[in-house]
Amino acid sequence: MIHSVKSKYILFSVLLILLTTIIPIYFLVSQLKSNFKERSYLMLNTTIDVVRYSLKFSMLSGKQNDLENNN
Repeated sequence: MIHSVKSKYILFSVLLILLTTIIPIYFLVSQLKSNFKERSYLMLNTTIDVVRYSLKFSMLSGKQNDLENNN
């Protein structure tokens, strides 16, 4: 099928280009996925901490209207 030097060179070049682009892209995507999960977890924990602190502050200061407000 591939007998000429030209076709072998083209095939080798295409494979080399594919390998040099696919491997770094794979690592980049996996790192981005990991970072996204980590940041999502941190943001969720921060949001929960803010809600807990607000509820605790409202309860300790006796502001029941703030707790009952659904807005």
